Amino acid sequence: MKIRTVTAVATIAVALPLTAACGASAGHTTGTPAACKKEMQRLFDKAMDDPDAPTPETTPPACRGLSEKQLKKYVGEITEKAIKEGVDDAFDDAVNDMDDSAGDADEANTELKVGDTFTYEDGVNVTVASINEFTAFEEYGDTAEPNQTPFRIDVKFENGSGKPVNLDDFMVNGQGATKGGDAEFTSWTEDVKDITGRLAAGQSDTKNSDGVLDKKYGTKMVVTVTRVSDDVDVMMEVPTWTGSIR
Repeated sequence: MKIRTVTAVATIAVALPLTAACGASAGHTTGTPAACKKEMQRLFDKAMDDPDAPTPETTPPACRGLSEKQLKKYVGEITEKAIKEGVDDAFDDAVNDMDDSAGDADEANTELKVGDTFTYEDGVNVTVASINEFTAFEEYGDTAEPNQTPFRIDVKFENGSGKPVNLDDFMVNGQGATKGGDAEFTSWTEDVKDITGRLAAGQSDTKNSDGVLDKKYGTKMVVTVTRVSDDVDVMMEVPTWTGSIR
């Protein structure tokens, strides 16, 4: 039984001895201590479930003939038990709430800013280090349209998993963070370091991903890094990084 409030317990407890004593008279010895206490517990539980229900105005048959001292003793025992159960329930609820909060805190944060690091459960760290406007176009290479902002996203990988990691498992996407709009990804030829190949255990490297974002969508981006691997929970939230093209 879960106690609503200590006040409710006290109010109902005060009513019990009065209810039990009312109507008691000499010569009526039909009640027994065990039966009386059981009946008082039943009345108490009923009153706790419905505090507004009327209380009996006559002595329950199970309590007739017992002394007021006995009745008060039973009331005290019932009240003490009820309050203890209420405190225990409140304590358990508080502990559960703390455990839930701790569990939430243990979950990796997936809403990040550029420069922040996301750590997968297997120990692989990924950092979207920067989003820079790309200007080092080769003379005969691809270029951006006048209505587009070309960019290069630098992504740092640190392999703390204890085994090689396939960087081909990672895919970078982006979109405008202000007015929406998907970025279009390509590969600028100057100093390109595609996100591909194997990264040995204990090693780190910075790769890049290139693209353009229409100027009508602004320069603030949301970058997502998706990892498709047996080492990753398919139900996990995909980490995102928010930042501006510098």
